[in-house]
Amino acid sequence: MPNPQNILLCLNLRSELLVGGAARASKISSVLEKARRQDWRVVHAFGSAQRAAGQPYGALQGLEPLATESVFALRSANAFSEPGLAAVANGTRPAASILVVGGAFSRIGLATALAARDLSLKLRLAEEACFATRTDAVAAEHILAIVQPSQHGAADRAKGGNVICLKKWRA
Repeated sequence: MPNPQNILLCLNLRSELLVGGAARASKISSVLEKARRQDWRVVHAFGSAQRAAGQPYGALQGLEPLATESVFALRSANAFSEPGLAAVANGTRPAASILVVGGAFSRIGLATALAARDLSLKLRLAEEACFATRTDAVAAEHILAIVQPSQHGAADRAKGGNVICLKKWRA
């Protein structure tokens, strides 16, 4: 029976999205194996992504979900908008932790971090086991400032509330 105290959220562990190759996959594998040994609840969430012809596709080899792990196909940018994943997260105890690995430095990662903050969920990132996806990368510091405010960007938040400043405006 999984430990209801902690959840490992594997976000977009897909071949077509991985940036960082085998080295990054190895770090993700270490975190995943540790969570499984400690009976954490492991959940996988995948967004849809475009891929080029001939590009590898599907779950990352060696990081595939086990038969006992929940898998969610995301229909929006926020992983917690998926009813099944929201129910898992809302079922955690107040002291519970949700640790994220995989494609967290992306639009899905950003939307999920903002939603976790709004839902008062304790979300953390295993930074060494996270990557910016090939298709929709977001600068890591933006997500870290939301998830770990005491360590990243506290002075900036004091000046501008929850505003993320863009270096260049897109027209």
